[in-house]
Amino acid sequence: MTSKSDKDAVRWDKIVNISQTVVLILTVGAAFMTIGETKQEITANTESIRDLRDVSGDLVEAMVEATVNDARHFEMLTELRRRVSLLERVDNR
Repeated sequence: MTSKSDKDAVRWDKIVNISQTVVLILTVGAAFMTIGETKQEITANTESIRDLRDVSGDLVEAMVEATVNDARHFEMLTELRRRVSLLERVDNR
C-alpha cells in the first residue's frame, strides 16, 4: 500500500511538472513575441531608410539644379556687366 506521504509526494511532483511546463511554454511564447517585435522594427526601419534614401536623392538633384542655375545667373550677370561697360564707354566719348 502507498502511504499518505507517498501520495503527497506524487501530487507535488505533478504540480512541479505542470508548473515547469507552463513556465517553459510562457518563456517560448515570450521569445516568439520578442522575435516578432524585432522583425517588425526591422521592417519599419527598412521603410524609413528607403524614404531617407529617396529624400537624399531629391536633395542632391535640387542642389545640382541650383548650382546649374547659379552658373547660368553668373553668366547672365557677367554678360550684363560687359554690356553696361560698353554703354558707359560709348557715353563717355
